[in-house]
Amino acid sequence: MASDPGFTARSSAIRNNPQGRDGGESASPYSRPDRGAGQGRSSVAQEPGSAGGPLQKLKIWQKMQKGELHTITRENVQELYRVLDTEEKGEISKEDLLRLRDAPGLSLTENDIYALADDCDKDDSGQISVDELYTALTQGTLAFNLVKESLGKSAKTVDEKSLELTKVIKFLEVEYETSSALWSLPQTLTLFALFMILMSKHLDLTTAYRMQEALLNEIEGEGPPYLHNHEWAIVHDVPTLWQWMDSSFVSLHFKNADDELDTFPYPGRVASYNQIVGGVQLIKTQVASPEACMQSEILRSSYDTLTGGSCYRGPDTEQHSEFLFYHFGLDHIHERIHNLSQSHWVDQNTSYLDVNTLFYNAHLQAFTDCHLTFSFLASGLVKIVINMETFQADPYFVLGWGIPDVMFVFILVKMLYSELKELLPAARGGLDSLKNYFAFWNIVDWSSIIGGAVIMGYWAMVCRGVSFQLQPMMQDIPSNELDAMVMANRTYLNPGQVESVISQQEFEQMVGELHAVSNDIANLHLTLRDLVFWYAFILMMKFFKAFQANPRLDIVIRTLTMSAVEITHFMIVFSVIFLCFSSAGYVVFGKAVKGFRDQWQAIMMCWRILMGEFDIPEMEMVNYFYAHIWMVLFQFIVLCILLNMLLAIIMDTYVAAKSDAGEDQVTIWRQIKEACNTLRETQGHIPMYHLLVELQDEDYPAHPLPNVTLKSLRRAFQKMGRHQAEYIMRKTVDFIKAQTSDADLGLSDTVRILSLLKVNVLRNVHDTQQILELLTSGEKAAQAARFDAIMNDAEHASSTTMQGPGPFATLPGMVASGLSGAEARAVSKNTSTSLPGVGPRNTSKGHALGIPGSVSMNSSTIALGAAGQGPISNQGGGHARSGTEVAQLPPGSAEILAILGHIQADMQVMHEEQQRFVESVQEQLAEQRQYIEERDSWLEQRLSALERRCDKVQQGNEKVLGCVQGVDFTEIMNLPEKLEFLMPQRGKLSQGIGNHKDFVCQQFTDGEGEEGSAQPSNSGLPGTFAKKLKGQLEEISGHVQQLVSHAEETAEQRKLLWKIDNGIRQLRQQGLSPVRTATTASSKKGVSVAGGSDLGSSRQGSKQHLSGRRVSIDSNASARTGHPSLMGRLPEVPMSTGEVASSGSQRVATPPEYQSPPRPTDITADRG
Repeated sequence: MASDPGFTARSSAIRNNPQGRDGGESASPYSRPDRGAGQGRSSVAQEPGSAGGPLQKLKIWQKMQKGELHTITRENVQELYRVLDTEEKGEISKEDLLRLRDAPGLSLTENDIYALADDCDKDDSGQISVDELYTALTQGTLAFNLVKESLGKSAKTVDEKSLELTKVIKFLEVEYETSSALWSLPQTLTLFALFMILMSKHLDLTTAYRMQEALLNEIEGEGPPYLHNHEWAIVHDVPTLWQWMDSSFVSLHFKNADDELDTFPYPGRVASYNQIVGGVQLIKTQVASPEACMQSEILRSSYDTLTGGSCYRGPDTEQHSEFLFYHFGLDHIHERIHNLSQSHWVDQNTSYLDVNTLFYNAHLQAFTDCHLTFSFLASGLVKIVINMETFQADPYFVLGWGIPDVMFVFILVKMLYSELKELLPAARGGLDSLKNYFAFWNIVDWSSIIGGAVIMGYWAMVCRGVSFQLQPMMQDIPSNELDAMVMANRTYLNPGQVESVISQQEFEQMVGELHAVSNDIANLHLTLRDLVFWYAFILMMKFFKAFQANPRLDIVIRTLTMSAVEITHFMIVFSVIFLCFSSAGYVVFGKAVKGFRDQWQAIMMCWRILMGEFDIPEMEMVNYFYAHIWMVLFQFIVLCILLNMLLAIIMDTYVAAKSDAGEDQVTIWRQIKEACNTLRETQGHIPMYHLLVELQDEDYPAHPLPNVTLKSLRRAFQKMGRHQAEYIMRKTVDFIKAQTSDADLGLSDTVRILSLLKVNVLRNVHDTQQILELLTSGEKAAQAARFDAIMNDAEHASSTTMQGPGPFATLPGMVASGLSGAEARAVSKNTSTSLPGVGPRNTSKGHALGIPGSVSMNSSTIALGAAGQGPISNQGGGHARSGTEVAQLPPGSAEILAILGHIQADMQVMHEEQQRFVESVQEQLAEQRQYIEERDSWLEQRLSALERRCDKVQQGNEKVLGCVQGVDFTEIMNLPEKLEFLMPQRGKLSQGIGNHKDFVCQQFTDGEGEEGSAQPSNSGLPGTFAKKLKGQLEEISGHVQQLVSHAEETAEQRKLLWKIDNGIRQLRQQGLSPVRTATTASSKKGVSVAGGSDLGSSRQGSKQHLSGRRVSIDSNASARTGHPSLMGRLPEVPMSTGEVASSGSQRVATPPEYQSPPRPTDITADRG
């Protein structure tokens, strides 16, 4: 095929275009979709000196043409290597291999060729060897892509100019979620850092632990007698309680011996640095009205003989308080405790006894609200619990400590503002948008905002209680005066001395109120710690949302998400088995083992055993046999089987999630860099969430069409710029390609490949076995024939074999080999039959009619054999006969061989004709392919020019709309009639006014000349009339000038409208405009378009244009520009004389650059 300079230039443009490799728009004008790769075939015309010509003669060419890379041999690769090595250097470069792009008709895409080059040059040396080329062709990316294509796993073709609306919405969702998650990561990190700072500073659990540990050691370590958790602990009922309080309790809280003031002069101190605020309050909670036991009369009377069988438990309770102040002496305190014990202050009606004390440590700057609680259970057990809550005494003593609080609140407000920006558009979109908005991750965001606000609110209440309630109440208590009296007297006070400062009742009331406030603050602080506990998990979920932006960070949440279904079903089985074991342990060990005392404790005990914490000896003491049976079964079934199955499910899902993510995943810092570039690129765009909300609105969707184009997207969103529309279309195409290109081979695909490989291997083994059997039987038959010839007469055997039926039964080669007639026919039949899987591959070596090459004979050889002048060659058998042997053939054999020679000659001629016909068809197909490619290129150029013209038309329409805003078209329509009426009148009026003006002036002059003449009746008429007439003339002249200026402006507008309408008619002529033009509408009404071609700005030209016909622009014309239809009628668009005379349908002649390229000569006519 002849080389075309235009084709050569375009081929060079393809080779120099780096975008073809990156999957961008190819510079080739002849590209077309192929095999779902999303790129055009590299079908570039052959250049002079290129490898296109020699390649077609290689064996590897047909294999590459068919995509059968698995049949390529090393010899085929060496032939290709020699062709590509044009300079005969013995090596080729990567650029030499890329010359395959210019080979016409190659069924490989440019991406395939680039992938082949990359596989060959993995060491980046720039040089490619034969082994590297062979490995890349048979085992590289290209071969793997062909395998995926055969399995239906190849990438799909994407129409980059028209996309599905669902794909665009999916891209917007993914892009929005990814970008919002990525940009929320710094915000979440900042929020978490501030949360950790505030938690450490405000809760100050380190200080709380230090203070509570000192107080706990003091309370439990004071003795003997000890409180509990000691071998000498005595408190187990009410009498032992009073005994402990009269001894260790007093020595713990009240070191009030007079002789101790010298060694420890700090009244009210516990553990050296913890000051008692006010005193100690004893709070008793008891039943107000005891109820009778819910048993029979006999049982009740047997239990309680004094009160008639009361159980002393009921719903109504009441509290009573007693106070012990550290300012009193020891004698008074012991007396007070003794009186309480003797008066049965704690009796059978008492449920709880709470010893409440408020401690203040100035070194640690903290309060500790301590509650020593004695619970009198119905079982008779006295349960002792020590509860302490520590909170800061002055949180903002230094104002700088409030900076983290301000920053934390600022982050919360910013998060609230961001969420409201999304919530309000969703609310305007209706219920569907609200449902889409309140997804799981948005609920997490709102939980973080609300949770942070609630935490700050509770902290504010704690600060208010400490600073504005507790501290003023401490100031009101006269502890300083009482402490001063103690130190001044060198002895502790008695009730009378305290009464001199403050009454005991008032003192008790003030201390009770102080303890009530401290209890409220302690409860708020405890609730605050609970909220902080749950808020930490909310922040963890918020981190999971932020981690979704990066596949490397999202691996954990994707593992949990992917394994959720399997874990849920597994937990059903696990829970049933686990509950059965906990119930069995509760039944057997619940009576004696504390961990199995109830169902909930049994479940927790089983979980602790599962984690490795258990006490077998304690269980053995209850039941030795059941303890071992239960433990062995639990360890084997739950621990060894179920727990490991759970871990296997999670690990298997983790491996799958990591495999889906791929190996070459973007890092977080690279992703942040790309996000910053995207942020700069999308600056000024409509927010993506607003687009998503309007597109997802089911009631009033912004884009109701199922396919999205660049223009339809801009038409759906009027404020969207072209750059944003192109960005969305380009990114959506990349998103679709990324999804389709990620298709990889799974386990089922591997099984299919292995099964196909197994079938092919078994088929080849079967064919090989048949060939071996034929060869073996042939050798055995030849040997048997020789044995028969020895045993019998050789000539008799020869004459016998010549009597076989048919010319192919006894060929000379078979006779010479000693085969009998039947054996020769069998061998001939076997060798002429194509073996399975072998015959189709060797048809190129035989005749076109299917005769194998192994039985083809040369006509000259046959002729010589017939004449008795040379041997006859039998290629199938490989044996030869001499001339004397041929002479011994029976009569008639020469004629048969001559007929066979003629048949073979005819077949050879037919084969040559078939080859010539095939070559001609191939040339015609190449010409047809070239024409199709030229046509595709021409169409692409015309479409590009058309798109540019459409853009210009749209810009012109926008300018026209800007110009005609505020114009009253009714007045413009009436301008021609008014001008036609006024122009003649203006001439007459000017002439009449001139004559009358001369007359008036003459009269006025005459009146002035006749001085002293008496004309009293007309003395003032000339001056008044002249002024009035002059004013009217000026007014008329102003109106005329205004009308003329309007006419000139209308002419300019009509000129612009004419250009626009001319372009629209050209589009309509080419069949690319779906909207009927206004010109066609007017022609159907019988309105003929006429007008001069002169569009000058003179009054005469304006008059001519305004006198022409007018064309109305309906709503269809306005729909082309995307603007509402204009009310009223627009002026007519004039046409030139050539346009009017062209045709009645007002078609415009096609420019030369829009004419179709010539088709090649018809195949039949050319070959005829």
